Amino acid sequence: MTGEQKAVLKDLFDGELDEQAVLAKHGVSVKTFNNWLKDELFSAEYDSRLLNLGRDGTVMLAKYMPVAASRLIELTDSKNQETARKACLDIINFQHQPAGRQADGQLQAERQDENIELSPELASRLLAALAEEKGG
Repeated sequence: MTGEQKAVLKDLFDGELDEQAVLAKHGVSVKTFNNWLKDELFSAEYDSRLLNLGRDGTVMLAKYMPVAASRLIELTDSKNQETARKACLDIINFQHQPAGRQADGQLQAERQDENIELSPELASRLLAALAEEKGG
């Protein structure tokens, strides 16, 4: 890889600028950048950095998952019916999100056989939200 390519990658992944601003800063056209992406070495480095950022984001989100889940459950008791309904639907949708990763980094669904225990009150609110969504 050239020094220019390395500098562009550094700014793209370590800096605060978006792709268009990075290319402008380095005087690289979109066409040239797209050609670089066709280059095996540049593309491999780009993909590697992208994968690392994705992993970092996944770890960060995983750390906050218990807080987010707790907050969603609290929101099911909101006085604002729309907020409560949306929280219920988010909980339902969350139950269908895949968890875990295979060895090759692809997401896999590991929750298929898990039994999710909900309090009767929360289950009732979730069912009410579903009924409202279907009827609404």
